[in-house]
Amino acid sequence: MELLTILAENIAAKNYIVIVSEDYDSTGKSIFLARTPELYGCMAQGSSIEEAKSNLKDARVDYIYSLLKDNLGIPAPTQIIYTAVISSSNLNKNEYNLTRTIPFRKGVSESKPLYTETLTK
Repeated sequence: MELLTILAENIAAKNYIVIVSEDYDSTGKSIFLARTPELYGCMAQGSSIEEAKSNLKDARVDYIYSLLKDNLGIPAPTQIIYTAVISSSNLNKNEYNLTRTIPFRKGVSESKPLYTETLTK
């Protein structure tokens, strides 16, 4: 196996955020879209949540492999402070909070993260 492939697999296995949302295809059939927000444009779909997440693992390896091959930087996984699972079809009236902090990057002051976003209901 090629060294870049092994490296891409190891990096892709890190604790990246996975967001899965329900959508519908052109026939109205329910599908699931999975994406990794740290890796802009890295997404996959499946007929179930599990299939979408599995397909995203493969897509993440391919995405990171292409960055390595082009000698580009690879975004680090986001540091999660608190997570909540939110499903569009099963959303209840309970309160939820989601805060994520983007990690430091070279050349940026290490006194604070690049930004923090908070979602509160």
